[in-house]
Amino acid sequence: MLAHSRNSGGTVNLTSANPRDPPRIVFDSFGFGGGDGGDAEKDLQAVLEGVRYAERAYASLLLPLGGNFTRVWPPPDEVASDEEYKRWVRDEAWGHHASSSVGDVVDFLSPIFSRLTVGASGPLTLYIYIPTYPIYSYT
Repeated sequence: MLAHSRNSGGTVNLTSANPRDPPRIVFDSFGFGGGDGGDAEKDLQAVLEGVRYAERAYASLLLPLGGNFTRVWPPPDEVASDEEYKRWVRDEAWGHHASSSVGDVVDFLSPIFSRLTVGASGPLTLYIYIPTYPIYSYT
């Protein structure tokens, strides 16, 4: 679904010259930042199809979990149609994995150097690449 998003429309802006002040982050996950202008809608449609598949799996008991399930999130009385689901996805979808380029010490545009240091700060533990898409559970 969004593991291969075509959108690059989000922004991170400094809010002041004080490094302790948090930046303003606008994800714009389904905006117009990428590709041919239709990519955001393709991403949104992919998420909608995934949600609808999950609903069918629970309704037909494709998942061998036993018992009955009552949907509580998103609220069934507020989110039922495809357009309502798309609005809900736009409002609720997010990701928390930051990323940065790795470059040589002489590459001033790269904050992380090839010896896994940030400037002169010393060793750094990095989350570089995991070839899967994480699934999260809400309780």
